[in-house]
Amino acid sequence: MELQKVTFEEDVIWFCEDCKPMKAENSETVQATDSADNSVCYVEPYLVNVVVAPIVLSIIHKHPDFSQDCPLSRGTISNLLQRLGMELKKVTSFTSENLKSEHLKSLDYAIRDAEFAKLNVNSLRYWHDQLKRGMHLLDLHQLRNKIKIDMANRKELPVSTKTTLNDIGKDIQLLKRKAASLEIEIQDQGGSMRDIALKCLSKIKRFCDRTLARGLL
Repeated sequence: MELQKVTFEEDVIWFCEDCKPMKAENSETVQATDSADNSVCYVEPYLVNVVVAPIVLSIIHKHPDFSQDCPLSRGTISNLLQRLGMELKKVTSFTSENLKSEHLKSLDYAIRDAEFAKLNVNSLRYWHDQLKRGMHLLDLHQLRNKIKIDMANRKELPVSTKTTLNDIGKDIQLLKRKAASLEIEIQDQGGSMRDIALKCLSKIKRFCDRTLARGLL
């Protein structure tokens, strides 16, 4: 099979905000096959779809020894890398407003499978868990605001009977306890709720605005 080189625009790969830019040292690292639709290419020795090749290349550069303990075949490792690349690409397709905790589940499963195969994807796991924690804190922040609005609305409801008044009072007390519990949980994470929410929003904004190959691995 004849191979030809493919040049990607993402020739400079950023792995974290504190890292220096890294270029692929070997110009033959990414190569396309002569398949009918030319939709797959080799990244190092692994065959993956061209749409995830830059992401897969960044994974390999971030974890140079990522497959040294894996007993599986090259083809199986290629499939695991393909899945990781697709899930990472999918997550980055969401805007900060639309990204939810449940969107990270498929990525978590892909990372788990790679870990089970003894592939070194430690930084991916750390990055995923940090993002999940940030999404959880934002969910708590939004829930607390909703509870405060519900409390205010219930106080303004017309009261026609003593029974209704008592019921509303109980509901308000329950909402207050929930709000206090959420406040404690958020404070346990460190920092004020506002600071944590703003920090998480900032991280997620950067996460969604940059391509994975340039910013987060």
